[in-house]
Amino acid sequence: MRAQVMYEELVKSTAKMVALWQTYGFCHGVLNTDNMSMLGLTIDFGPYGWMEHFDPGFICNHSDNDKGRYRYEAQPAICKWNLGKLAEALDPILPLANSKAFLDAHYHEFYNEVYQPKLAMKLGL
Repeated sequence: MRAQVMYEELVKSTAKMVALWQTYGFCHGVLNTDNMSMLGLTIDFGPYGWMEHFDPGFICNHSDNDKGRYRYEAQPAICKWNLGKLAEALDPILPLANSKAFLDAHYHEFYNEVYQPKLAMKLGL
């Protein structure tokens, strides 16, 4: 089914994109669902920022008063949550159970395929 293939590719590209953000210390700033691209690209990132030193709780958007919803360490989970919301919107053409099962089974796998080797390379391992 074309919708399933599209969704699976989007899960993969989004997981890889946020893994790259994490390895470079990039903070998006406003990861609302409407600020995510169907192409897995970084778009409309508002008050983005780069960490000067490692701080998992880094918040580049000073208007983020929701206990740091968009802090550095939360970005992978927020992107996954956004993909889950997209799955709900696609339910009329793609059974929610199928898309959620794929998301839960593969998101972190795709993320780690990029994150682990990039982080090891940065550490000289």
